[in-house]
Amino acid sequence: MKSFETGSGSSSTLKSTVAYLLLPAAAGYKLSIGRGWKIEPRLGFYLACGIAGNTSATVSGESATVSTFDTGIPVGSFFDNRKVVIGIQVERDFTETNGDNFKITGAKAHNSNVSIVAGYLF
Repeated sequence: MKSFETGSGSSSTLKSTVAYLLLPAAAGYKLSIGRGWKIEPRLGFYLACGIAGNTSATVSGESATVSTFDTGIPVGSFFDNRKVVIGIQVERDFTETNGDNFKITGAKAHNSNVSIVAGYLF
């Protein structure tokens, strides 16, 4: 679930809470860094489509459309020693979520995400 709100106190407002169905594709390569630890840099691509949620937008009193389709690129790095995995990944999208019909004070709105991973491998 990604969400944001902007425009408090101005004539343009945008509030969005959208649940996305995300279809990722990523590639990584594990490199040994000693004492059983490996580092795995990853790079990928994803497609996402909003399947649930609420989006409302107004510009000077008129409603506007907001895109719920999203594409982007995840980049990350993960460390593991066959028992523990830790990592971080950043996602940045290419699609303007505010669409061509709605500009927030002339700016473009994009989704982004940061994931921190910690896990134990059985």
